[in-house]
Amino acid sequence: MQRSAKDLGRERSKSIEFWFRRKYGLTEYDPRYLEMTVEEMLADYWAHHYFDNPNAGQEEFEDPDFEEEVRAMLGNPDEWEELN
Repeated sequence: MQRSAKDLGRERSKSIEFWFRRKYGLTEYDPRYLEMTVEEMLADYWAHHYFDNPNAGQEEFEDPDFEEEVRAMLGNPDEWEELN
């Protein structure tokens, strides 16, 4: 079944690509938009967020060892105990 334009619009409105195009008034065929990567758009989004909210990052923390700690916690799945 073909999705309605309204459903497609609702889905697109949640994307970083739409945020970026809307922020700068670009069409989806604008070369400036087409040359950007999603990572660059996300970095731009966060730059605006932190500029507009200078205290926003104070409660946040980043753990550079997070992925390693998760792998260590998961260990070997073959050794996991079955819970019933």
